[in-house]
Amino acid sequence: MVIKNIEQKIKLALIVSVLSIVAGVVIAIVGISYGTTVASKASDQVYVIKDGIPALAEKTDRSSSFEIEAKSTIKTFHRLFFTLPPDDKYIEQTLSDALYLIDDSGVKQKNALYDKGFYSDILSHSANFTIICDSIILDPANMTFRYYGKQRIEKKYSLTIRELVTTGGLRQITRTENNPFGYIIVDYRTISNKDLSEEKRY
Repeated sequence: MVIKNIEQKIKLALIVSVLSIVAGVVIAIVGISYGTTVASKASDQVYVIKDGIPALAEKTDRSSSFEIEAKSTIKTFHRLFFTLPPDDKYIEQTLSDALYLIDDSGVKQKNALYDKGFYSDILSHSANFTIICDSIILDPANMTFRYYGKQRIEKKYSLTIRELVTTGGLRQITRTENNPFGYIIVDYRTISNKDLSEEKRY
C-alpha cells in the first residue's frame, strides 16, 4: 500500500513537471512571438517633429513608393535644369543642384549648352525660361522613363513655346540632403526639342 502510494505520487509529480515544462515553453514561444511583432511594428514607426509637435510617420517599403519618388526626382531635375531666369548666379546655383540628380550625361548636356552659347544668350536677351511637365512615363521593370514637357521662352519681343521630350534610366543610390529620394538619372538624352509656336510682341 505504501509502495503504491509512493508510485502514484511519483507519477503525479512527473505529470505536473511535464505539464509545467510544456506550459513554460508555450508561454516563452508566445512571448517571443508577441515581442518580435511589437518590435517590428515599433521599428516601422518614426516620429517627426513639426512645429514642435511630434507626429507619427509610417515607414514604408521603398518599392511601394518608387513611382512617387522617381517622378519627383525627374520633375525636380527638369525644373532645375530648364527653368532659367536671366540671372547668372541663379543659373549656376540651380544647375549645380540639378547635377546632384544625374550622372555625367547631365554634365555633358550642360557643357554642350555652354559651348553653344545657350546660357549667355539667356542673359544677353533677358530671356526667361520656364518648364511645365505634361507627363512622365515610367517603366519600373527596366528602371527607365520618358519625360514630356513644354518650355515657355519669354524674350522682350517674342514668346515661344517649345516641346521637350527626354529619356533616361534611374539608379538607386544612398539618400542625401541634395538627393532626398536616392534616385539618380542615368544615360539622359533629349529626344525632341522643337518649337511649337512663336508669338511676336511689339
